[in-house]
Amino acid sequence: MKADVGGRGIPHAGVILVIGVGFLLTWNWPYETALFPRMACTVVLIVGIISLIGELIRGRGREVHSDAGVSSHLVGDHSRGRAALVFAWLVLFLVGVWALGYQVAAIAFVFLFMKLSGKQSWRIYVLFTGLSFVFLYSVFHLLLGVIWPRGALPEMVGL
Repeated sequence: MKADVGGRGIPHAGVILVIGVGFLLTWNWPYETALFPRMACTVVLIVGIISLIGELIRGRGREVHSDAGVSSHLVGDHSRGRAALVFAWLVLFLVGVWALGYQVAAIAFVFLFMKLSGKQSWRIYVLFTGLSFVFLYSVFHLLLGVIWPRGALPEMVGL
C-alpha cells in the first residue's frame, strides 16, 4: 500500500481539525451540556479519520466498483453538485432550527430529506419520521431532560 498524500487529504484534515477544536471547546463544560456535542464530535472525528486514511491509501484516481459493478467514483460537476446539495440540506436544517425550533425542525428534516431524496413508499417515510421523533423525545427529553428553546416563528406568534 502506497500512501499518496497530494492535496486530496487537505479537506479531510480541515474537517478533522475543526471538529477536534469543537471537541476541545467543550472540555470544561458541565457533563449534561457537553454530552451531545462530544458524542457528535466523536462520531464525526472517527468517520473523518477513517475517510482520510482511506483517501490517502486508496487515492481518488481509482474507481471503486461494487458487487453489482456500479462505479462509485464521481468526477467533476457531479461531485460538486452533490456536495452543494448536502450543504444546502445542512443550511435548510439550520434555518429550520432557528425558525421552528430543534424538535420540529429535526422531524421535518427527516421527513423532507427522505421524501425528496429517497425513492421509498410513504410507509417508510412515516415510519422513520416517527422513529426519529420517538428517539429524540425519549433520549433528550425523558432521559437527559433537555429543554430545547422554541424557534423564532413560534415566539413571534405566541405559541
